[in-house]
Amino acid sequence: MVQGKLIGQVISAKMQQSVVVKVPYWHVVQRLQMRIVRHTKLMAHDELESREGDTVQLKQSRPYSKRKHHKVIEILKRAPVW
Repeated sequence: MVQGKLIGQVISAKMQQSVVVKVPYWHVVQRLQMRIVRHTKLMAHDELESREGDTVQLKQSRPYSKRKHHKVIEILKRAPVW
Protein backbone atom coordinates (compact mmCIF):
# COMPACT_ATOMS: atom_id res chain seq x y z
CA MET A 1 0.00 0.00 0.00
CA VAL A 2 1.00 3.60 -0.52
CA GLN A 3 2.14 5.41 2.59
CA GLY A 4 0.48 8.69 3.35
CA LYS A 5 -3.07 9.72 2.50
CA LEU A 6 -5.75 7.40 1.10
CA ILE A 7 -9.37 8.00 0.07
CA GLY A 8 -12.09 5.43 0.63
CA GLN A 9 -15.69 4.77 1.59
CA VAL A 10 -16.84 3.80 5.09
CA ILE A 11 -18.50 0.37 5.02
CA SER A 12 -18.89 -0.20 8.77
CA ALA A 13 -19.18 2.29 11.62
CA LYS A 14 -20.58 0.04 14.34
CA MET A 15 -17.61 0.34 16.71
CA GLN A 16 -16.71 3.15 19.08
CA GLN A 17 -14.14 5.48 17.48
CA SER A 18 -13.34 2.92 14.78
CA VAL A 19 -14.49 2.50 11.19
CA VAL A 20 -13.81 0.04 8.38
CA VAL A 21 -12.95 1.79 5.12
CA LYS A 22 -12.88 0.23 1.63
CA VAL A 23 -9.99 1.72 -0.37
CA PRO A 24 -9.86 0.98 -4.13
CA TYR A 25 -6.60 0.66 -6.08
CA TRP A 26 -5.50 -0.33 -9.58
CA HIS A 27 -3.94 -3.76 -10.17
CA VAL A 28 -2.06 -4.14 -13.47
CA VAL A 29 -2.20 -7.56 -15.20
CA GLN A 30 0.84 -7.62 -17.50
CA ARG A 31 -0.17 -10.81 -19.32
CA LEU A 32 -3.52 -9.37 -20.41
CA GLN A 33 -2.27 -5.77 -20.57
CA MET A 34 -5.19 -4.37 -18.64
CA ARG A 35 -5.93 -2.71 -15.32
CA ILE A 36 -8.37 -4.09 -12.75
CA VAL A 37 -9.88 -2.18 -9.84
CA ARG A 38 -9.36 -4.02 -6.57
CA HIS A 39 -9.93 -2.89 -3.01
CA THR A 40 -8.62 -3.40 0.48
CA LYS A 41 -10.43 -2.97 3.79
CA LEU A 42 -8.63 -0.94 6.44
CA MET A 43 -9.60 -0.24 10.03
CA ALA A 44 -9.14 3.38 11.05
CA HIS A 45 -9.40 5.47 14.20
CA ASP A 46 -12.30 7.93 13.86
CA GLU A 47 -12.84 10.96 16.08
CA LEU A 48 -15.00 12.81 13.52
CA GLU A 49 -18.11 10.57 13.91
CA SER A 50 -18.36 9.40 10.30
CA ARG A 51 -21.24 7.17 9.17
CA GLU A 52 -21.60 4.30 6.71
CA GLY A 53 -21.43 5.54 3.12
CA ASP A 54 -19.26 8.58 3.86
CA THR A 55 -16.21 9.22 1.70
CA VAL A 56 -13.24 9.87 3.98
CA GLN A 57 -9.54 10.61 3.76
CA LEU A 58 -7.17 8.45 5.80
CA LYS A 59 -3.66 9.07 7.01
CA GLN A 60 -1.20 6.42 8.08
CA SER A 61 -0.37 6.84 11.76
CA ARG A 62 0.90 5.08 14.84
CA PRO A 63 -0.67 1.72 15.72
CA TYR A 64 -3.84 2.26 17.76
CA SER A 65 -4.43 -1.47 18.16
CA LYS A 66 -3.56 -4.77 16.50
CA ARG A 67 -5.35 -3.93 13.23
CA LYS A 68 -5.79 -0.12 13.37
CA HIS A 69 -2.89 1.78 11.77
CA HIS A 70 -4.77 4.64 10.07
CA LYS A 71 -6.67 7.73 11.20
CA VAL A 72 -9.60 9.56 9.59
CA ILE A 73 -8.42 13.12 9.00
CA GLU A 74 -11.29 14.50 6.89
CA ILE A 75 -14.80 13.64 5.73
CA LEU A 76 -14.91 14.54 2.05
CA LYS A 77 -18.56 13.65 1.31
CA ARG A 78 -21.41 12.81 3.66
CA ALA A 79 -23.81 9.97 2.91
CA PRO A 80 -27.52 10.85 2.67
CA VAL A 81 -29.52 10.22 5.84
CA TRP A 82 -32.64 8.10 5.40
